[in-house]
Amino acid sequence: MKRIFLIIVLLSFSLGWSVELPPPPSPSLSLSCSPLLVIDGVPYDTCEGEYKGKNFEEILLMLNIENEDIIGLNVYNGSTAIALYGNAAVNGVIILTTKRANPINTDRPDQSEGTYVMHKGSFQIENGVQLGKESAENDLMLRYGLGSGTEVRLEGDFNLRERPLLEELTLSAKKRLFKGKGRLPEITLVGYAEYEEGMGGADRQYMLDACLAFANDLPVGFGLAYNIGSVDYFKALKATFEVNYSPMWRVAFFGEYFGQYTSTDKPAHGLDFGVQYLITRKCQVDAVWGRNIYSNEANGFVAVGFSYRFGEW
Repeated sequence: MKRIFLIIVLLSFSLGWSVELPPPPSPSLSLSCSPLLVIDGVPYDTCEGEYKGKNFEEILLMLNIENEDIIGLNVYNGSTAIALYGNAAVNGVIILTTKRANPINTDRPDQSEGTYVMHKGSFQIENGVQLGKESAENDLMLRYGLGSGTEVRLEGDFNLRERPLLEELTLSAKKRLFKGKGRLPEITLVGYAEYEEGMGGADRQYMLDACLAFANDLPVGFGLAYNIGSVDYFKALKATFEVNYSPMWRVAFFGEYFGQYTSTDKPAHGLDFGVQYLITRKCQVDAVWGRNIYSNEANGFVAVGFSYRFGEW
């Protein structure tokens, strides 16, 4: 154990991390356990269970965490450690913060609205270009966190082939209703105020719509996301259902169904498949392919995008 603490202290000085040096061991120390390891707020007990008897390096290897993923480290012992984590920290506690702690979370490139809400004071840009058989569009979204589970967004859809250049402008707000617990999903409400520019300015429309977004975390990196909402001033219903999978913190894949239902026309159905990749915890690139199905207008599309978050949260 002394060797582990010495390695961590030397490493922290070389990387500029702040470390509280532990006092001399107390008589209550358990010699069969390493210090409690806490990674991004999650404790890993070295006295029992899967990580029993494992040292610092072994646990990081089991969790697929590399040295360059670590952005912060603190070491506590004695009464300070016990005050923070109880008797589980009788041998001290090593607290790590990694790049996984707060990666960027975007509302693209899928059709589903996410349940994630920006933290207070955070600002995020999400931009993507979508190409279809007869279309080329640029979608730009600006997001800002107001706090208390609320954010505002401004989104513009730009036509890259025809006039008018700005096809649609949407001001929206997201409000987290429920954080999710166990099998119960996280729930977020999204409200939209939309302005749509018709050809030659003759068919301008102003619309209000709303959407409920749901999300469930599943074991082994899988997750579900699904929406139900209104379209065209509550004249139509939209629905999405997505399965996503993240084998590692930098990469996520998804497959999604999206549909629109009206009382006057046949339903429109579509499928898409995409990938998101984190260049850093604040910067994401993405790509998606999709197409309409069971429709006379079965047009495919591809899109690529780039997103960046300003601020730690």
